[in-house]
Amino acid sequence: MKNERDYLLYVLPVPRSEPEPEPAPVEGRPQQPGGLCWLTFPERPSAADRAAADGEAAAVAASQSGAADEEVPKFFTAPPSHQTLNIVRENFVPFLQPQHPSQGDHRWLVIWNDHAGRRLAKKWLVAVILPILHLVGIPPSDLQVFESRQNGWEDYLVKSTHPKRSTKVIILGGDGTISDFINQAQDSLQERKRLDLDDGSNPIKMDLIILPFGTANAMFFNAHPTVKELDRPKDILIGLLNALLEPTRMADGLPEPSPSRLTLASVETLDHTNTLVQGSVSFVVTSTALHASILDTANQLVLQPDYQPTGTEVFKQAFLKSVAQTWKASVTLLPSAQDGLIQRYDPSIETLVPVRMDAQDANAREVRLEGPFSYFTACLVDRLESKFMIAPLRNPVRFPLSDESTRSSTIDVIIIRPTRDPGLKLLLEDAHSSSQLRADALTNFIGVVMQAAYQDGLHINLLANDRLPIVEYYRCGGWTWSPTDEDLKHQVCIDGKVLEIPGNGGSVKCTILSPDQTDIRIY
Repeated sequence: MKNERDYLLYVLPVPRSEPEPEPAPVEGRPQQPGGLCWLTFPERPSAADRAAADGEAAAVAASQSGAADEEVPKFFTAPPSHQTLNIVRENFVPFLQPQHPSQGDHRWLVIWNDHAGRRLAKKWLVAVILPILHLVGIPPSDLQVFESRQNGWEDYLVKSTHPKRSTKVIILGGDGTISDFINQAQDSLQERKRLDLDDGSNPIKMDLIILPFGTANAMFFNAHPTVKELDRPKDILIGLLNALLEPTRMADGLPEPSPSRLTLASVETLDHTNTLVQGSVSFVVTSTALHASILDTANQLVLQPDYQPTGTEVFKQAFLKSVAQTWKASVTLLPSAQDGLIQRYDPSIETLVPVRMDAQDANAREVRLEGPFSYFTACLVDRLESKFMIAPLRNPVRFPLSDESTRSSTIDVIIIRPTRDPGLKLLLEDAHSSSQLRADALTNFIGVVMQAAYQDGLHINLLANDRLPIVEYYRCGGWTWSPTDEDLKHQVCIDGKVLEIPGNGGSVKCTILSPDQTDIRIY
């Protein structure tokens, strides 16, 4: 089987007084910093090709055995030499100045979750990540490694927070791992403030580096929109390589992809007296209705004894099980704290326009929407999978008007209310139509929208027969969802974690956290 090779970087050596012979390349961790590093990985046929060549049973057996080791590349290094420099020149390998202990402006924290996705995090950590960090000269005193369920990293992170020194946090996992990490970090900071262990004047300051070993990896693909698949190791390592190369590129005056600041939202479930029941922080998506039901159903499917990891395929199965439901809730959209606006996307001019408030009420600053709802999703990112661009207006490259200051104070809400479509309204409200007929109609209707979302977010321009937008797209400062007792499920999904909304008048409220409360940037 042919092996492919990804060259990563060339660490400039520390000058030596006497020349040394040129040793052969070695696999694994280098003995000292400096030199060229690369990864080799097999050129694997597709699952369909393997099944055709070896039989379906053999392909299934391979997927269930230790074949996952083939997905962990081998790490090689070669010390400085004329041969390695020729490779560097021929392959445009970037140079990197080694980090000396006296230059340690950063602390490094590694969090790995071996239960995420296809359970490759630990193998990559040992075989690839730690050798790279050793090669570039990060001193052991500035590096801490924790399994995601292990205690102790919270204190390390909070104590490392300093206005002039950031902590580089490498997370080997998916969106759920990142969500747990951010929420635990926030809880730890609040607890320290409560106990007066520090003055609380400094928010958590860190630079986040994601190695996408989860299922959907929404935040990774949002941070790296040019990466469409994870077929090559170098694509998986893009955030880490950018972080490592940043100081050298800055010193050389080269253009550097700067990390973007993470926008966070506070999500609270409230009882009928508006008393807080449970609070959380979201960094990707908060949803109710169909999206929350899909995540809840998917979580149940992966717990089945016969479940085999299939990536995002589990969400498609969950979609078919959930799409026929509707929710008779009410929604209140809240204005942006920055400019006091609520905006709505107008597909006829392809831009956001301010929502006209009730002229009879001078104090009206909110927008109220009544169900039934099929889909209600509030996004801080443009996509939830590499190609599923559900909130395309969050993409500053595609929509330059979505500048960082605006996006950091708002959330984009995507809504589908099926009875806005005249034909579907007649069918759904017809007492003589069968439940199967209504379910099929909803499946087809929502399916068309979801398929368009996979086509660079074209769903936001779909129009019903009466020329009204099928998808309602709002940009606002937050929202409140109030379910009714008629709804079968009272759930909210926060970055993949599903919570119950209190019944009998309970609700869920989502608002944007002020940027001065956190300072998290993502490579």
